[in-house]
Amino acid sequence: DILSPTPYNTYVIAALPVGPIANPGRASVEAVLKPAKTDFLYFVSMNEGRHHFSKDYQGHQEAVIKYQKDKKSRDGKSWRNMKIPNATKE
Repeated sequence: DILSPTPYNTYVIAALPVGPIANPGRASVEAVLKPAKTDFLYFVSMNEGRHHFSKDYQGHQEAVIKYQKDKKSRDGKSWRNMKIPNATKE
């Protein structure tokens, strides 16, 4: 949760985290070692836990406009809309 003031949450603390903030799981490592065969080169968050994938830059730009730059697409979904408290040192 990006609003919780934990020692790892760099959204709300004005310091480096106490340890690594990313530790890939087994499925992530396997995905890197054996990537899926696909024509997709770009992805954009759809702001609801899913992503839109595009095969070319033009399609990617259209998705960015639709899902990221259009405020109506983000309202109530995007982390940009959350009220994050002032950073504190821990």
